[in-house]
Amino acid sequence: MERRDFINLGILSASSLLMPSLFANEKTKKLILIELTGGNDGVNTVIPYGQEKYYELRPSIAIPKENIITINDQIGFHPKLSFLNTLFKNNQLSIIQNIGYQDQNMSHFRGIEIWESGSLRSSDGWLSKTPQLRRSTPVVIGDYNLGPVRGIDNAIVIEHFSSLKKALQNFKQNNQQINNKLLKHIVDVENNFLDSVADVKSASPKQFKKLLVKNTKFEQDIVRALQTLKSKPHTQILKLSLKGFDTHANQKNPHAKRLEDLNNGLKVLVGGLKQIGEFNNTSILTYSEFGRRVYQNSANGTDHGKANVHFFINSNVKQSIHGKNPNLSDLDKGNLKYEIDFREIYKSLLKDWFQYSNDKSKLQLV
Repeated sequence: MERRDFINLGILSASSLLMPSLFANEKTKKLILIELTGGNDGVNTVIPYGQEKYYELRPSIAIPKENIITINDQIGFHPKLSFLNTLFKNNQLSIIQNIGYQDQNMSHFRGIEIWESGSLRSSDGWLSKTPQLRRSTPVVIGDYNLGPVRGIDNAIVIEHFSSLKKALQNFKQNNQQINNKLLKHIVDVENNFLDSVADVKSASPKQFKKLLVKNTKFEQDIVRALQTLKSKPHTQILKLSLKGFDTHANQKNPHAKRLEDLNNGLKVLVGGLKQIGEFNNTSILTYSEFGRRVYQNSANGTDHGKANVHFFINSNVKQSIHGKNPNLSDLDKGNLKYEIDFREIYKSLLKDWFQYSNDKSKLQLV
């Protein structure tokens, strides 16, 4: 059977021959990555409302001061991010401001490749560059972009569960009579892999569905992620995606909807992690290929920009805000100037969260 047959079934094993960590049961630290696909507008996410320039540069798409969830007298959350504000107040969310890198690329394809690889020269994901994680079995939920885990042989993609039962039946029926010993071994391994993914499906979603807010695709993907962690508690890396952030025209309402989806999804995710006793073992990081220009365009939207804001969620964050507030009066050709190189966040996660030293991991993000 050719590899594309697995891809078309809604599940993908980059290599099913080595899957040690997925089947272990002991507790382990986890990282959940959430890609905000399209380039999220960080300026309307954590809003620098204390600067009048914000309202001068965005006369149509600026969020009114009275609607902003204030953090202090300078910045505040978008009004759709109420749950993130709750996490922030509980010392469970850190805001990372002005993330970027020198000469940032503003192409969707190249920009996300750089962000997910942590490199200007390599397309392998940044998590694949650590030997310990290369032996893990990361799980990607909802699309086929391996992104940060590209290059890890054991990576598994679960797009959906609806066709899983039929996929299992078809695969086994089509491969019952095999005489070639090597091919039979490969098929047996694939059978075991498919059975393992079926175990994920068998984990009851009922307890998580009670947490659903609006039952969006993103919330459904999060339920699948929670099912995975419940049935395979040794999973170290999970990646999710939320699409729709490329807001070139009439940005205000669509962007608010995407932020509401993110907010509600994180509410489901954190609630589910607490239910299965994994919140204390889990860190969550958002990322996007680039930010948006500070000034609005003629179509009442924003164009591709550079530095951005992202979120880090943990049961006990050490610092609530990283980086200075963006300076809207000191821009780089209409873009926010970056202060924190995004690769420093990756290095910190590997060293401080997973406790992999830079020497041990041989991590070279260049």
